[in-house]
Amino acid sequence: MRLFVSVPVPLGASKTLFDGLSALRQEFPSARWVQPKQFHFTLKFLDETDEGRLAELVSVLGPVALGHKIFSIALAWFGTFRSEKGAVFWADVGSGRGELTDLAASVENALGPWKTENQPFVPHLTLARFDGSLPEIPAPSKGGPKTTFLINRMALMQSVLKSGGAEHRILREFPLAAPGGVALGVDWGRRRVGVAVSDELGRMAHPLATLEPKSLAGLVGELAELARVRGALTLVLGLPKHMNGSEGESAGAVRQLAGQLEEAGLSVVLWDERLTSWEAQGRLREGGGGRGDKGRVDRAAAALLLQAYLDRERGGVS
Repeated sequence: MRLFVSVPVPLGASKTLFDGLSALRQEFPSARWVQPKQFHFTLKFLDETDEGRLAELVSVLGPVALGHKIFSIALAWFGTFRSEKGAVFWADVGSGRGELTDLAASVENALGPWKTENQPFVPHLTLARFDGSLPEIPAPSKGGPKTTFLINRMALMQSVLKSGGAEHRILREFPLAAPGGVALGVDWGRRRVGVAVSDELGRMAHPLATLEPKSLAGLVGELAELARVRGALTLVLGLPKHMNGSEGESAGAVRQLAGQLEEAGLSVVLWDERLTSWEAQGRLREGGGGRGDKGRVDRAAAALLLQAYLDRERGGVS
């Protein structure tokens, strides 16, 4: 497997940046423009890796992400890397450059025993690739993309060669450490959405509300308003998975919700929520509630997944 470690760009920021390049995309239609869902900063390429070592690699990268807090990046200006084979059109990093470089250094140190490409880290965001000679990029390259966004996760990605070029797939994501403060936990359901909130120290989770949104846009608006009122810096969104770890239709809906929340400017962490609803029902039955208290179950499930996240942020201390 051809693997690399990256920092994905939030989808909302990616779409804004991509739309801002419309004039250049029209002027250079033959270029291979990176699509918004593929925007990322490459931290380190690994040599060909056996699939059987994926679990080991994941165990190495998780603590690296936890050692770095969520940070903000501002893209500074455009530029090109040129070679005999072609060129890469890229955006440079302004603010957040130091944090991104530190994260790359931590990844490289953690991957010491692994075979990796011996290339120095240069912070940049690839926007397009050109084959052959490249004419001068016009005036927009002298300015900058003027795009700022939060970096809240790192990813292990696989590069798969296709006829139109390499396709990049996220195999595993690793949340960065939250900067502290209030967080919201969200247990998504097609009819009801449970919400929980933490205290200001980010230590304890409490059930907050059960929402019954009529649409995705309505849910995004309600969650954004709750985050504003509560002063929440992070939304921990439960990601439903099958017991074997695979994802189904519900996980796709949650990922769509996460993208919409990020477009609204919120920092989202996806959290494996397997068994939280069953555990919530069990605790409620012990306390005199039960299956009839569906709203309470949703809120309790949200509190359970949020508490698990908060405990992880504090190194497993309960």
